[in-house]
Amino acid sequence: MFAHAVVQLGRQWAGTDTYWFQEFLADLEHLLDHFEPERPVNLIAHSFGATVGCVYAGVRPKRIARLCSIDGFGARDWK
Repeated sequence: MFAHAVVQLGRQWAGTDTYWFQEFLADLEHLLDHFEPERPVNLIAHSFGATVGCVYAGVRPKRIARLCSIDGFGARDWK
């Protein structure tokens, strides 16, 4: 059994003022391609990352073997 634990703080912590949701999906895809390019992955994601993970699983279902969404998938008021 082979396992990875990866933490990505995301663009909001990098001093970027604006970003698009598609950029989060691209960031996740780059991480998955780097750590496990050949097989579907087990993805555990929390909060906004869980929303990204759920959307990614819908867009690229063959890349995700299992998905655990913790406290995610629900748009909050972005005012």
